[in-house]
Amino acid sequence: MSRDAERRGTLVLMALQALVALLICCVCAEQTAFAAGEQVQTPPQTTSSSEAATETVRVPAGTLVPLTLVSPIKSKSTKVGDAVRAVVAFPITAGAQVAIPAGTYVEGVVTSLTAQAKGTHQPEVQIHFTRLLYANGYTATLDAANTQAKNEIPGAALPTVLSDASGPISYGPGRTRIAFYGGEGFVSREQTSTMPTLPPLPGPSMAKVLGITWGVIAALLVTGIIFGRHHQANADYVLFDVGWQFQMALTSPLDVDAGQVASAAATPTH
Repeated sequence: MSRDAERRGTLVLMALQALVALLICCVCAEQTAFAAGEQVQTPPQTTSSSEAATETVRVPAGTLVPLTLVSPIKSKSTKVGDAVRAVVAFPITAGAQVAIPAGTYVEGVVTSLTAQAKGTHQPEVQIHFTRLLYANGYTATLDAANTQAKNEIPGAALPTVLSDASGPISYGPGRTRIAFYGGEGFVSREQTSTMPTLPPLPGPSMAKVLGITWGVIAALLVTGIIFGRHHQANADYVLFDVGWQFQMALTSPLDVDAGQVASAAATPTH
């Protein structure tokens, strides 16, 4: 019986040894596979040609952009620092790509405003444009200024005093200049005025009568000019009306997103 027990013990011991050896082999195999996996390098990712393409469109400094004024600029209510809005009248391209579609809004602020500039007596304004607002809601920072600061009024060779439709407001040799304010801006015209021939009168001499007549006319003209200037100084009239055509020049290069610009160009504007 002792031999049988010893034999069974030997068999159990050998089985345990075999099991331990098998476990050791399994652990070694797992460690080898793990080490081999660490040595495998992931291949670098490559981008397609469309993704690698530049998505930014640059408009160089100095580019002129035609604009149409949307918000009117007035003599009294418009102050330096007030917001001004215009709309791009013609698309601007950079190479073969559209950078600023027509209909894009431009926002800025008034930096200088003169109702009557020295020498020309015409209104002048300076605007610093700071932002583009595209039709799809995309915005871009802008650094630009208007290049045409004057609003020329026809017949500027004559002295100009703006007033209402109550009568003549400035004069020249043989002509009278009249300006009217109709809510949309000033409309001026010139008319030829001739003095009626006075019939001979009994009594005082013709020279005395003419002297008195011209004195009264001169007094009326002076009164009209003074009244017109007073009215002009106190009225809030339009200097640059909606629809005024002018240009802005980019002071710094403009970078815009090509995809956003393409989406804006495809968006209908009203």
